[in-house]
Amino acid sequence: AWSRDGEHWKRETEPFLDRNPQPGTWDRAMTWADDQIVVGDFTYIYYVGYRWGHKAERFTERQIGFAQMPRDRYVGFTAGEKTGRLRTQAAALKPSEMTVNARVRPDSGELRVRVLDEAGKPLAGFDWDDCLPIRGDRVDHTVAWKSKARLPEGKPVRFEFRLREGTLYSFDIK
Repeated sequence: AWSRDGEHWKRETEPFLDRNPQPGTWDRAMTWADDQIVVGDFTYIYYVGYRWGHKAERFTERQIGFAQMPRDRYVGFTAGEKTGRLRTQAAALKPSEMTVNARVRPDSGELRVRVLDEAGKPLAGFDWDDCLPIRGDRVDHTVAWKSKARLPEGKPVRFEFRLREGTLYSFDIK
């Protein structure tokens, strides 16, 4: 399940970590994720599976598996050829750097970020054309503006993301 605001939740109907489609494999009948550990740029997921079904020979047939994915890529906002936008709520921050976790097509995609005041107007030096375009697949793309200005401290701001042919997973203010 996931939430945009921590109060209203959406339950996904597609499995996050599905069973192995190959008949006869140890994790064919059932799998479920257990512990997760963040190691560098990856989330390691330890999971358990059954070959024959739920609790069939549970003490001898249950096995442990390992999967991994890039860090913080549980849910993402995806845009195709048509540009998409995402705007955050206003918040007062003490930032010095911003990074985004995104996969953007290097040949035809683009992600840019602009900083808005509380009323939704772009701050000088932080509009679309001021932001250096982001492309590629990283969990920590640095967001940079041409002016090399620092993000405003203590004033409520919003971030607006403009994305084409990519997925934005998360952002971080440090």
